[in-house]
Amino acid sequence: MLTLLPDLNIAALKYAHVHREHGGPIHSLAFTERDSPEGKLFESFAYLDETRAGLGPLGTQPQGQALGFTKEEAVHGAISQAMEFWAWKSAPPALLQSDSSPLGFAAFPGLGHQGARKRAYFSAAEKFTLLSWWAGRCRHSPLKIPGTDGIQIASPIQGVTLAVVHSVSAGQTIFGVGTATTLGPAVQRARLQLQRNRDWLFARYAAPYAALHRLQYFSAGSGLSSYHARAAETGTRAAAPALLCDQLVPGPWAQYAHVWRCLFESLPESEDSFLF
Repeated sequence: MLTLLPDLNIAALKYAHVHREHGGPIHSLAFTERDSPEGKLFESFAYLDETRAGLGPLGTQPQGQALGFTKEEAVHGAISQAMEFWAWKSAPPALLQSDSSPLGFAAFPGLGHQGARKRAYFSAAEKFTLLSWWAGRCRHSPLKIPGTDGIQIASPIQGVTLAVVHSVSAGQTIFGVGTATTLGPAVQRARLQLQRNRDWLFARYAAPYAALHRLQYFSAGSGLSSYHARAAETGTRAAAPALLCDQLVPGPWAQYAHVWRCLFESLPESEDSFLF
């Protein structure tokens, strides 16, 4: 189990000089503001400077994207995600040997590295729990929160709570997944992800191809039927997985944020893998 020690968020200090005009790796930032069922939301987009970050052509998609209830939260979240992307693209081969995807990378502008490690741990735990549940190795129960449709999954990883929420919009079912130490924050994160997924599904903002493919697959037809079929089953209790990777990712991004990677043992994926 991860020891959840507090870590002071000093993003206002760490990210003060992250922009290109100050010699930093962020080329530009953009944000939008809108109303949602969760209240007023801000969404920010961060773009890395490919030259300053030492990366090849990055295209037109943002490397960081985040939702928040304040502009500051969204902007700092987008910058942190761009730091994760930078670290993933620049990581040594040994760190990518077990899994070359960005899974389990997390950045946090903290006083220490504990904040980054906590986020990396929960990122890896979320995917392992979803795959375990899809394979029938986890149990679940209906969410007992008024106005919320979804399930709570009992993770085999101690100290991890996972919520899956869903709603119907224009005839399509949209999902959101959230992970935290307790149910309340997990549901709030799931609702935020659902809002982002709704934007992606209805082309308000461009989405990565793989993410959009999964959203479309589970929004209707056989994908949605597969979800409901799995949700009708009980499942079993699985043993806790081994933590294969749990380490700091050193690099030039460290002057702005600590980056950490965690990975649990892998489970086989399929077309029906429950990965929204």
